[in-house]
This record gives sequence, structure tokens and C-alpha cells, in this order.
Amino acid sequence: MGDNMTHEDMKKLAYELIDLNKCAMVTTNGKGGFPYTRIMKVMKKDGLKEFVFVTRKDSNKIKQIKKSNKGSVYFYDEKNYHAVMFLGRFKITENNMFGIPNIYTIDPHDPFEYVVMIFKPDTMRVYNHYKTDKEEL
Repeated sequence: MGDNMTHEDMKKLAYELIDLNKCAMVTTNGKGGFPYTRIMKVMKKDGLKEFVFVTRKDSNKIKQIKKSNKGSVYFYDEKNYHAVMFLGRFKITENNMFGIPNIYTIDPHDPFEYVVMIFKPDTMRVYNHYKTDKEEL
């Protein structure tokens, strides 16, 4: 593979970056096809297969996902200049909590309804010391 990272090295670095960050940069397609990025807390994860986020049902993120479910989730380590970006698709489900901590338990007086955003990546791009490696998942 030359200077490229091995499959195992890519996965190891990806797991380290995910574990380092409680939040991720979540990007969806917005008005005019422009990317819209928001920092969101990762509520639950399943290895590199699935990331779960929670937001209000009436949020712009949900409106954007309903128009185009394609997006990305990005984790980074600013000290060491490492990052991993996952490209994939979002699915919106009702907020049945999926075993998520009660941080978003709905207060009966809260006028907003929350939904779960499930992100399933199909591609991973790892940035490591100014080099990029890509892998299909």
C-alpha cells in the first residue's frame, strides 16, 4: 500500500477519534445545495456501522434530511491533525430513546417533540498527517 494506511490502521485511528470526541460535526445538504454543519452530541454508536443523534422534530436538520438523506459525520483530533469523515445516509425515527441516556427525555411542558437521527456510513475517509485514505464500509 505504499504510504497509505492499512485497513486495520484506518479502523484503529477511526475508533480512537470517535472515542476522543463526545460530539461530531454533522453535515447535511441545505438550501441551494450548500452544506450545513452543526456540532451534535453522539447519543449512541455501534462501531463504525451506526451513529445516533437526537434533535427537535421541527429543526432545520430534519427538514434537510427529509429533502436529501445524504450527509457526513466528522470526528477530529486538533492536536495531532487526525480526522475521520464518514459519508452515508440518515434515517429519521420517532424518539423511542434507543437506550439513549435521559438527557432528551421529554418534559410534559416542553412544546417540542424530539426525533432520532440514525446515520449509517458507507464510506470512511481518514486524514492522517496531511494524507487521506478512503475505504468503503
